[in-house]
Amino acid sequence: MSWTDATVSTEDGEVPLRTLPVAELVSAALAVDEDTRTEYTGFLHLRGDQETFEAARSLCGSAEPVRRELGAYVLGQLGAVALSAEGTIVAVPRDQRPFRAPAVTLLLDLAATETVDQVQQAIATALGHLADPRAVESLGRWHTHPEVMVRWAVSLALTRLAATDDDAVRYLVELTTDPDPLVRDWSCCGLHQAGRDTPEVRRALLARIDDEDAVTRAEAMRALAYFGEPRAVQPLLDALDNATNATDDKTHEVAGLLEEALSLLADHTGDPRLIARTTSPDD
Repeated sequence: MSWTDATVSTEDGEVPLRTLPVAELVSAALAVDEDTRTEYTGFLHLRGDQETFEAARSLCGSAEPVRRELGAYVLGQLGAVALSAEGTIVAVPRDQRPFRAPAVTLLLDLAATETVDQVQQAIATALGHLADPRAVESLGRWHTHPEVMVRWAVSLALTRLAATDDDAVRYLVELTTDPDPLVRDWSCCGLHQAGRDTPEVRRALLARIDDEDAVTRAEAMRALAYFGEPRAVQPLLDALDNATNATDDKTHEVAGLLEEALSLLADHTGDPRLIARTTSPDD
């Protein structure tokens, strides 16, 4: 949905969606299905003003879970994007968003009492976008949540904090043993993105190189390759051989991760077996 072109039907005919008052944008967001709602939420993010912040605050205090969920999603990226003079969307750095700190405070207060899974997922997602260290404690409480999508949202949120927070790294390490492959996969990816090379992180990743889930295995090997872990050499060679005949990697996600791991680990270790695999026949 284009910020400049999108319209909505009203009693006065088709009007630009960006001109609607905040209350009407909120009502429109609540009136559509969950997939479409994210488009309206984006318009609220773009406003980035006090009126929208107050609307989100009110939503978070609602007795209706769907309204609290919307409020959390609005707070998570309020003012994260703006409209340039040329009419294009530009990202706004976190430290330049005026409502970042009060949004985190609101979300942490909501997290302390929230019991609905879907709202908790929205809170975790929002806290991840805001990446405030104050969120680690609340996210940590949910890293063993019974609902997989909450744990998944927690793993993504912790990734944005783990580069500088030891507790966030510890929770991500624990999440690499999650019962669901979605969470294990993203936790391994998070450890790679955080770039914290510790013995605990390496042990956690090495434990996943024989995971039953192919994407988790590949994410673990890419992270180990990024850290230059020599114990990943043979498992990576074996995985590359097995991937050659794989029929279930329809999106080529696993193959892409393994190729990246190969390049990284060959550079780090200089192992001739890896280097041979990175050299094309024409070289």
